[in-house]
Amino acid sequence: MKGLIRGATVGDINDLARMAKAFHGRSDDMPFGVDDFIRTAVEMMMSPIAIILIYKEDGNVYGSIGGVLAEWFTSRATIIAYESWWWVDPDMRGRGVAKGLLNAYMDWARGEGAEKAVMIEFSGDLKPMAKYYKRMGFSKLETRYIKDI
Repeated sequence: MKGLIRGATVGDINDLARMAKAFHGRSDDMPFGVDDFIRTAVEMMMSPIAIILIYKEDGNVYGSIGGVLAEWFTSRATIIAYESWWWVDPDMRGRGVAKGLLNAYMDWARGEGAEKAVMIEFSGDLKPMAKYYKRMGFSKLETRYIKDI
């Protein structure tokens, strides 16, 4: 990894929207609206309880991670960092970019007082992500199901 990880700015919004659309392409169950994502991303950039980090190399943005802090519902003193998305462009995978983004996100969360981090994985072939999360010290918390109502 020879690029830079930094906080996202409004100038990164088009790259963030591109990556968010690719990330959401992995889920057939949830709608994606680019304008809604942009509004959410800008709100996250301005929020003291949220972060968006990007990986930039040679002037291009190739990865991002976003998340928010919240109290755990059964222990309000416990702060949890909830990942909203984590994406690395396919041609940049295997170069340490994902790990760099995750480590920077975890450093931010710890610095903000979070005791735990909750990461997501979309349905499909989960084995690679499950193995990665386990290698990074995560344990499985739950499985979620979704249904149109």
